[in-house]
Amino acid sequence: MSKDIDVSLRIGALTDKLLEVLQQIDAGRHEDNPKFSIKDFLLALIDKDNMDVEVEVPYKDINNHNREIDIVARGVGFEVKKKSSDLGADRESDAGTQIIRRLKACTAENCGWSTNGYCWIRWHIVGETVKKDKVFSVSRSEGNLFRTEVKSEIKNLIYTLARDLSPRPAPTGETVVEVFQPSQRMVNDFAAKAKGYDSYKIKFELWQEQLRGAHMQVPKGEEGDELFARHTLLTVAARLIAAELSQKEATTATERTKAGSGFASWLDWDGEERDLQKQGSKVCSAIYQAVISYDWSKASGDILKHLYQDFIPRKDRHDFGEYYTPDWLAKMVTEQVLDEDYCKQALGAVFANKNLAGLGVLDPGCGSGTFLYAAAKRLLHFAKGMGKNDLEVSNAIAKLVYGFDIHPVAVELARATLLEALPAKPTQPLQIYLGDALQIYRESFAKNLGATALFEREGMLLLVSDKNSTILFPQKTLMRDNFEEIVDKIAGTNAQGERIESLLQGYQIEDADEKKALREAAQIFQKLRDDGKNGIWAWFIKNLAQPHRLASSRVARIIGNPPWITHNDWEGARQDDLKNMAKVLNVWQGGKSAPQNDLAALFAVRSIKLYWASNGQIAERRFGFVLPGSALKSVAWQNFRDVAWSGADLNKHRAWSVETNPRPFPQSTCCVVFGTSIKEKEKVPALKNPKRMYGDYDNPQFEDMKTYVNEPSDFCGKKRKENLAHQGATLVPHALVRVNKKDIDRASATTFRVKTCQGRHEYWKLVRSQTAELEADDLRPALWSSAILPFRALDRDRMIMPLELRLKERPNEARRYLTTYWLDAENIWHANRKARSPKTLTERCDYGSALSNQLSFLGNSLGDRVIYNGSGKNISAVAVSKKNQVIIEHKLYRVATRSLAEAHYLAALLNSDALQPALLESRNNDRDFDSLPFQKIPIRRYTKSNKQHKALAELGEQAEKEAAKCNINEDQTISSRSDIRRELRASGTMKKIDEATKAILPDYCN
Repeated sequence: MSKDIDVSLRIGALTDKLLEVLQQIDAGRHEDNPKFSIKDFLLALIDKDNMDVEVEVPYKDINNHNREIDIVARGVGFEVKKKSSDLGADRESDAGTQIIRRLKACTAENCGWSTNGYCWIRWHIVGETVKKDKVFSVSRSEGNLFRTEVKSEIKNLIYTLARDLSPRPAPTGETVVEVFQPSQRMVNDFAAKAKGYDSYKIKFELWQEQLRGAHMQVPKGEEGDELFARHTLLTVAARLIAAELSQKEATTATERTKAGSGFASWLDWDGEERDLQKQGSKVCSAIYQAVISYDWSKASGDILKHLYQDFIPRKDRHDFGEYYTPDWLAKMVTEQVLDEDYCKQALGAVFANKNLAGLGVLDPGCGSGTFLYAAAKRLLHFAKGMGKNDLEVSNAIAKLVYGFDIHPVAVELARATLLEALPAKPTQPLQIYLGDALQIYRESFAKNLGATALFEREGMLLLVSDKNSTILFPQKTLMRDNFEEIVDKIAGTNAQGERIESLLQGYQIEDADEKKALREAAQIFQKLRDDGKNGIWAWFIKNLAQPHRLASSRVARIIGNPPWITHNDWEGARQDDLKNMAKVLNVWQGGKSAPQNDLAALFAVRSIKLYWASNGQIAERRFGFVLPGSALKSVAWQNFRDVAWSGADLNKHRAWSVETNPRPFPQSTCCVVFGTSIKEKEKVPALKNPKRMYGDYDNPQFEDMKTYVNEPSDFCGKKRKENLAHQGATLVPHALVRVNKKDIDRASATTFRVKTCQGRHEYWKLVRSQTAELEADDLRPALWSSAILPFRALDRDRMIMPLELRLKERPNEARRYLTTYWLDAENIWHANRKARSPKTLTERCDYGSALSNQLSFLGNSLGDRVIYNGSGKNISAVAVSKKNQVIIEHKLYRVATRSLAEAHYLAALLNSDALQPALLESRNNDRDFDSLPFQKIPIRRYTKSNKQHKALAELGEQAEKEAAKCNINEDQTISSRSDIRRELRASGTMKKIDEATKAILPDYCN
């Protein structure tokens, strides 16, 4: 048997054993001292044959009297008493003090138990104080032991006992995901049975309203049910973890398994269905057992983000711009922003009971609490030498650290994460709130973005919901310490008669204007209730007001990782509002760069404007934001880099281009931008000279970034239409136009039966693959980006040629098979296309004439050319002969060449390892190359008489032959690209290509 205490297989027998002991005591049928029966139960639980157990352990009390502890196992002591009065008396010889004194003398574990069977008390040390939790208690009244709840309460007691007796490991990101997966399945199964009942529907609607209040898209159907179940699990798990870390007094194990309030409380089934009540209890208990299987106080970093990332689909995280920062990067950023002088001054002000306005540190989009954890640990580091106990330090940190997030689940996770970082449970409430840090819904916000214009209409805060309902609340009320309680009372009080007046009097609200405003608010609430539209207004007001409350006092430090969402993905309802706000703050970039405007830029600047203290107690204010890599070079970020929004110096602490191994975000590059406060009229230069962070993440190195002079190539014309690099055609949706060779079968002597590919874009995934009978020349060889490798193109896909274009090519022949298919395809396109998309499928495929320009019948016969990927980690390029009349999609670019030799020459340059840094630097963001390499790198046309050009062309041809022989997995594009590069390096060909490239472009190669 495992040395750990595992009661899951014995829980039934152990429960029955203790219940039988209690029933015998209750009936007075014990011939011997009942202590012995209780001790027998404990020894059965402990499994004395496989664990070091001491019985009747002697020790001396404070008066040097000889005493005993009944049982000590793994540093946990048990004292069994006859009378309830002996369980917790306040004297030196009481059971709790006996146990703690013994444990402090002989073990590092500071917990123990005292019991008389009916009552079980857990003793532990918090700071310097001995605390007790009454984990289980049942009165000796007749019949109490036969209540149905007693068995469940005993089970929770046994699990808690086993938890103390088993050395619980520290949680890690990988292990917590695994341990909670069974609970997730149980929640899903329970939801499937409960969804038809009102108890479930009410909480589901509450959840939907909270997501809408957070401006999130609410999934429908099965997708919505699944996300609701996942959010429920995460919320309940976070609350139980917080309860464990808080070590709440007089909290039974049964109470700790409760789901709590809000939408997640449906697990504590409040309907009449007994079976569902039992199942809900089992689910809560399962989550609780997963929680207590770890010692959360030993957690290192934000563990809960791993749960969120695993349980929430990537699409939902992408739509909300959620890129969770690794702990090591958050720690490095926090150390840079929370300098030693700040930490000591802020902590000193708290310990001296000074005014804390302008002293705090804020993460305005805290997510699961990664930066809050890092900030708490940083403050804790400097608090250790200030002569304060754990509780005082924890309270100080709780007063200084603030967090907002718009996601209701993230806030629950963040609270638990911050508690993990604290040395003791704070008595000061955590300042982590559900709210929109942007404060986007405000009447005429474009006119009121100044630092002092947070409250309007003469001290009234205007709150606007996502449904454009409005309510005014007095600033005076919102700034009261008990404002949340007042909001709840106002929301539920009859607006007529003496009740509202009694409420106002009870809260000592005497100001005439404040009283008048609250009466009007009460009337609005009553009307909402009468109309059945009350919803979650009280919740909405309380959370939306929190950013305003903080903005009145401001902070000295802002850290975090804002949501990364480009303009095209901004929520439809808020897109115009966000754009207008970005313009007012002068971070909007119009023109061609408009789609690449990132919410992260707006979020960072807006947070600084709202929450940075203008003249607080800290002389220098700082911020540090983790941003997309494009922030350092994209045109869409130009105004941000120019500090056109004013107020900060971005160069005093140089920005970081984070290129460590592994990268913080596998799906995207990132950087960190720091800022320090400047005087109001002081001018500073734009962001420049960032540092490159590279090497292993646990030992990163820094160096100055190499810069390149932008100079156009010979492949760029003076006018855009004269450029030789052209984007491919928009060959989407795949479910209508793309066919894999393996899905083509002979149907007759002249026709083939084909099946299209599955749609890949989220919008088209629900459109099934199509089947059709087509002629051979209705299918044109085509290349999608996944088919392009270094020096090699995979011949695996065909495009179904649009009907109208085929008629232009061969107007005198009937296209019976293609006509039949294309009419059906057009109908599917019309039924599923977005409003802004082209009206016909043919127009979609030939958008901007990008397809027709590739077709030979228009007189533009394709010559020799190079084809390369327009986006990705690196460029992969291949030379294509004019004999190969292949069509390319919009994620690929083609460059016309004068000869096949020039194509080999150009492909070798683009594939060269030595040129890759300059190619990456040419991009305007962290994703797209487009035609930018030819606009910024002076690549010259191939000249046959130039020996360097000729040598490179021959090397390109040699590399093509080697790549063709490379054994690859055609279904794994990324690994195939790496395999070819690896083979070329091993053969020495890539080294020769690099040397030739350096000779041609010495200033642009490593």
